[in-house]
Amino acid sequence: MPSASEFQYYSGNPLDRAQVERRDPALMAAFLADAKTRVALFQGERPLIALSDAATPGEIGWLALSDIRVQHIDHSAFYLLGKTAEGHARFVCDIHREGEDFEVEATTFHDIGKFIDLRSVGLQGLVSNPELSILAQGKSITSWHRSHQFCSTCGALSESVEGGIRRHCPRCHANHFPRTDPVVIMLIYHGDECLLGRSANYKQGQYSTLAGFVDQGETIEEAVRREIKEETRIDVGAVSYHTSQPWPFPSTLMIGCHGEALNHEIHIDDHEIEHARWFARDEVRLMFNNTHPDGLIVPHKYAIAHHLIRHFVDGG
Repeated sequence: MPSASEFQYYSGNPLDRAQVERRDPALMAAFLADAKTRVALFQGERPLIALSDAATPGEIGWLALSDIRVQHIDHSAFYLLGKTAEGHARFVCDIHREGEDFEVEATTFHDIGKFIDLRSVGLQGLVSNPELSILAQGKSITSWHRSHQFCSTCGALSESVEGGIRRHCPRCHANHFPRTDPVVIMLIYHGDECLLGRSANYKQGQYSTLAGFVDQGETIEEAVRREIKEETRIDVGAVSYHTSQPWPFPSTLMIGCHGEALNHEIHIDDHEIEHARWFARDEVRLMFNNTHPDGLIVPHKYAIAHHLIRHFVDGG
């Protein structure tokens, strides 16, 4: 039975990560020689999307390696995402180069589709969730390679190896691996009320769950309690896990939790959030239905916060 996490946007990746193949040069060469191998393209932060009509989701603008437009790209810039159920490789490549014109790059692939910001792809439902999850993986890995070209130990230019799952320094032989930053995001409740807050960059009227990065040497439960204490001075007792979501901006894992408040009076840290207050369950229902008298709303369903709040509203 699928877990709740698989229904989150950017999750449910159908590809086998091909850990065995990526370590074997002969198998990697076979992937690159396979006529059914495909590569997804990113232009910086934007994936190439092949759109259909307005009523039908599009798909990733996959290109064959035989396409003349990708033949000039060094294969070391192709990062292996994994393989399909049929065993055919899927790669990703960031085509944007510093100083090059975005519009000229985009024109080269106009017959395939458009380069569209990944947040917009998710919000607008332009592709199915399995494809969206592949793009999340692709964006995270291309972002990491773009920002980790040089060895953090000695400063030399490092090399992508094992299909991009590692960068190796030829000078000092240090190895560097892609990282995912853990973030706790939590719905705190007190009886029949839940704690929601807003930051200055939220859209007008939107309230959401609170969140923060997990510190080094800290458990998930400790992170939940610390973040809530820092931002609202609310003490949290029992903490339970709900679900998680990959969040490729650039590469975090949102760890969704529920927590029980031990006190009720809020004192916000205005360096962290703009406002926070308790919401009764019935009031949150109005926010979900866009019928709140003050125009208050909850986050879009593509964010894990939406599902944490929904669980509370539904009596969880």
